[in-house]
Amino acid sequence: MILTEILACCEQKVEDKFKTNETLFAHIEDLVLKDAEGNENPYDTVTDGLLWLKRAFELVELFFRNVLEDETCNEQLKSHLRKAYEECLLPYHGFLAQKLFENLHSFVPSRTSLLGPSHGNADNVEALDEFLVHFRANLQHLNEFYTKHDLHRIYKG
Repeated sequence: MILTEILACCEQKVEDKFKTNETLFAHIEDLVLKDAEGNENPYDTVTDGLLWLKRAFELVELFFRNVLEDETCNEQLKSHLRKAYEECLLPYHGFLAQKLFENLHSFVPSRTSLLGPSHGNADNVEALDEFLVHFRANLQHLNEFYTKHDLHRIYKG
């Protein structure tokens, strides 16, 4: 629930900015570059919202990749979420955000709940694997863009 609200807030910032000039902001890169220009509060921008959204998506992508690469096919997926969190979000989270993650962490479903029973989930696993390839490519593009324009902000949120 909390993660959903955070993602919705970040998404809303991007959508609101886009709607102010859909022609000028036809590409997300245009929107980010214009938004970053002369903004008095760089921590309340579309650029920052997209950065947090990207980080959350990186957590999701890494979590699912960890699940797919787990050769033991362990039913418990909490360790995969923890590993993804530690890599993608923990460096940017302060005490309160870390405690919120602990609450979220307790609701991780089992492998069977997420992908279906092992004897019948081959289609789900294949579809997820294919999706992650394209998802990672998009995240990589955003990372390269943020690096090129020096937009990565490192602070505890």
